[in-house]
Amino acid sequence: MKRKLSKNYFHIAFTLVLILVGSTLFYFFNINKGLWWDEAVHLGLAKNLYLGKGYFINLNQETFRPPFFAFLISILWRLFGVSELLIRLLLPVIAILSIVILYIFTRRLYGDEVAFWASLILATSHMFLFYSLKILTEGIFILISLLAIYSYYIAIEKSKKYFLLCGILMGFSFLTRYPGLILPAFYLLYPIFLRKRNLLLKEKFYWLGIVSFLVVLIPWFWLGQINFGSPIGALFVEAGTVTERWYIEEWHYYFMHWFEMFGLIGIFVIPGAIVSLVKLNKPKNSFVLILASLSLLFFMLIPRKELRYMIHYLPVFTILFSIGIVELRKWMGSKRMLPLIAIAFCILNFLAGIQMIFYDREGGRALKEAGTYLREVVPKNTTIMSQNMPVLYYTAERNIVYFPEDRNELMNKIYYNNVSFLVIEFREPTYPDYVWEKEGLRKKPSKIFENFAFEKSFNEGNETFVWVYRVEE
Repeated sequence: MKRKLSKNYFHIAFTLVLILVGSTLFYFFNINKGLWWDEAVHLGLAKNLYLGKGYFINLNQETFRPPFFAFLISILWRLFGVSELLIRLLLPVIAILSIVILYIFTRRLYGDEVAFWASLILATSHMFLFYSLKILTEGIFILISLLAIYSYYIAIEKSKKYFLLCGILMGFSFLTRYPGLILPAFYLLYPIFLRKRNLLLKEKFYWLGIVSFLVVLIPWFWLGQINFGSPIGALFVEAGTVTERWYIEEWHYYFMHWFEMFGLIGIFVIPGAIVSLVKLNKPKNSFVLILASLSLLFFMLIPRKELRYMIHYLPVFTILFSIGIVELRKWMGSKRMLPLIAIAFCILNFLAGIQMIFYDREGGRALKEAGTYLREVVPKNTTIMSQNMPVLYYTAERNIVYFPEDRNELMNKIYYNNVSFLVIEFREPTYPDYVWEKEGLRKKPSKIFENFAFEKSFNEGNETFVWVYRVEE
């Protein structure tokens, strides 16, 4: 009876967490009125697919992006009509499904208590909350990769037929974000660790899983061959693009920013990892620890590092943290103190997530409004000069050319590309130095723009963030 009451307690607690977080996400789902660069890329790709133009934006750019998310958006638009609001409404649904799948999966591995903590930590993660409301691939990747991991575990422990489903899901995870490559690597390495020779040598469904993964990638191979002259050309272009300019950090970057990524709850990785290592002979422990280690190693090795990259395998780390909480509680004999501390850490993360969502509500709004305005005034046979190509391409629906690095080439590039408007955005860091006139910490367009007709400016709050100039005949 006591065990049954305990199960009911965790089920009720999980349901309350799901209601709280789900309500929060739906309340804030449309709070942000602007667009980030990558958000506009996905929407622009989806719009071109919807219009039958092909998989690119602007002047055949961004074709290296994994295509699944853009194709999904374009399909939804064909079914329900073109609406950015529709996609924003879908994002909380994806996040809630991820929390539910994590709970079900972790419960299968470790029982109700660990499952509750894992779902609570994910649901209250500030990074998870914030990026679950962005039109980015992180949210959908978490859901698909979780399903792939779950099906793989079932295939290992119970029914080999699930290898086929796992291969398909791994394919879609890779076509959502290239860090999905970690999953097929784990797929191949884990049986070697378990020393399951029969699985590697005799199990047909195991190898059918690999085949199904490759079959799902056939359209991507085809696109790569057309656009880059190689079936895997997009992957190499992506690798070169993401390491081109910013966020080139040392291997220990994620350790230095551990609490910035996970919050104080991240401290429980220590007991979680120790317990899993000590009991590595148990398949469930080796499964979680090896997958977490493999994902961390991958992100440590790639030169470009951002805090949000670790979100891709956040559910795996939440399981590790949860093991740490439960095992440490048992070791300490603490029924209340340690759980209350962990809950307090989760609450802090949740509040930090709300703060991040709230502070970003105006981010990018000025440029989005500028693009909407320019769509009405820019002649269709002309182009716009700006550094933030994706947002203006998506909103203004005109081709964009960048400012030249050399000031002396400005007018030549304007006339050669038939530029009718210039757009300068305060937030975009890639403008050449000659574009700006600095006044302390503030910047404004330099005097060279006195040669053009000022058209309009756009504010975020009380500050001007975007300036638009017209090129006169």
